[in-house]
Amino acid sequence: MSIRRGGKRKDPSVSDSGALTPPPGLRLFQGTGEQAGYAVLVFPTSPRRSQLENEIEALTTAERSVVNLLLEGLSNEAIAAHRRTSVRTVANQIQSIYRKLCVNSRTEVAARVGKPTSK
Repeated sequence: MSIRRGGKRKDPSVSDSGALTPPPGLRLFQGTGEQAGYAVLVFPTSPRRSQLENEIEALTTAERSVVNLLLEGLSNEAIAAHRRTSVRTVANQIQSIYRKLCVNSRTEVAARVGKPTSK
């Protein structure tokens, strides 16, 4: 939203002296050059989720469990025994994890995630 100084309409954010005062919690950016005489209120934004958080959110609960076991350094066989599932299922889940995290190896998973996932 732009506010032109000296406009016809009285704006509550413009004092009688013509100085702009932003409402509490907002910042004021005043233009320079061609934008001189204009001001923009900058609204605070909520922190954006990182790409990694989005990728981890895309993992199923089973895949998150496999990631945590991968981070412990377990083999496919050990993961399958721990999760009471087949080795082939674990291999499929690992391939799905690689695809969702855009990685190609267990080492890259560890580097990408870095710590055990929650949920």
